[in-house]
Amino acid sequence: MVQASKIGRTMPMSSSKLVAVLLLSALVVAACSGGSAGSVLETPEPSVQLADSPTAVPDDAPPTAVPTAVPIVLTNEQMVAAAIDAFDAAPEPAELIAWDHLDAEVAGDKVTLRLCSWTGDTVFDEVRLVNYIVEPDVDGNPTTQLIFSNPTPGECLNTELINSAFEAINAYDTYWGGVLEDPTTFDEVEAAKYQSSDLVEVSEDRVEGWIRDGLEWRGVRFEAGLPDALVVPSLWRTYELGSLAVFEVLVCGDLDPAYGLYQSDSLVDDFKPEVAAGNHTIDSVKLSRDDSRWVIRGVEAFAWSNCFAFEPNWLEGMNEMNSELGRWRLVEEPVNQ
Repeated sequence: MVQASKIGRTMPMSSSKLVAVLLLSALVVAACSGGSAGSVLETPEPSVQLADSPTAVPDDAPPTAVPTAVPIVLTNEQMVAAAIDAFDAAPEPAELIAWDHLDAEVAGDKVTLRLCSWTGDTVFDEVRLVNYIVEPDVDGNPTTQLIFSNPTPGECLNTELINSAFEAINAYDTYWGGVLEDPTTFDEVEAAKYQSSDLVEVSEDRVEGWIRDGLEWRGVRFEAGLPDALVVPSLWRTYELGSLAVFEVLVCGDLDPAYGLYQSDSLVDDFKPEVAAGNHTIDSVKLSRDDSRWVIRGVEAFAWSNCFAFEPNWLEGMNEMNSELGRWRLVEEPVNQ
């Protein structure tokens, strides 16, 4: 029992209240000191959600939309252009030296090219079908895969074939234009550059006779500029003569009035019939391929002709008159027949 002091009366304090006061004092001291390693109370750290911990999603949450990739579609023009580029970069078969693109067909992811192709080994060209699969890559660029390249029935005239044949005829004409005016300029080695060895022998015999008799030709029309300066379109045909494959070209042009064989300044023969048909000359030139070059096999000239007189026209009239070795076709005719 605590005794009262002189200042005043003191109320008795229970033991439970004393413990509460002491605990409160300890809390105040700890709060003022900021806590220490020995503090019995610490602030709890917040919990950390791991990255791979599943996140709770309400059962009634709407599904998340997944973006749909837009498919890449090539146009027909893109597909055809890609197929043409692929063939031009790597022709099939590899031995082709020239080809003309005729037309193309697109079916699904496949492109079929139709070409007029030529190997240069023979006088014959051929229509060819070439098929590719054309698909876009991840960037939308077309890619190609060759499926087949096969010849197919049909006729065509390859541009390089006819142009190179004309060049060979022009070179032959240029050389022989000088020889006919002056037969003494004939050289069998030079002639062999343009014509076959058999034709060189025949030419040599004829030239020797002209030189011996003092003869020369005048007014012989040699184009040396085919296919220009023609009266009517030139014609062509191909055929086999024994073991020889022949490409024949038929051209018609104006005839020089001075045409003929002369001795000095005297006309020996102008080869003009009693009733001349006209003032044209029709030249038939037969060529073959030898070691991948054109060789002239024979030349025939039909002077004093009229190329406008053929009925019903030049092409059909010539076929009615001379088609036993093969039908004639116009050089100008479209090659995609």
